[in-house]
Amino acid sequence: MQQKTVSGYLTRSLIQFAAYQGIDIEKLCSKVGLDPVALTTPDHRIIPSVHYAVWREIVKQTGDENLGLHFGEAFNLGSYGIVGYILLNCATLAEVFEK
Repeated sequence: MQQKTVSGYLTRSLIQFAAYQGIDIEKLCSKVGLDPVALTTPDHRIIPSVHYAVWREIVKQTGDENLGLHFGEAFNLGSYGIVGYILLNCATLAEVFEK
């Protein structure tokens, strides 16, 4: 069975958001065991445990218990390609799956 992974784009976007919040990215990556070079590779995949560790560490460093909400406000779905545009233009989740 193939191991589940998370889009490197999503992890990279979260880390860019953290940088905007003033977090030192090199220290963050070191703390969670993520090679920053991996974030520069298009279509790179991240194992979920590392992706979730990034979330936890950013919440810890910012003290923002609503980080997901604030990240969502800043996240540009259009930059997620065709999938993002489908999400932006569908009224329901059922419609997203239909498209």
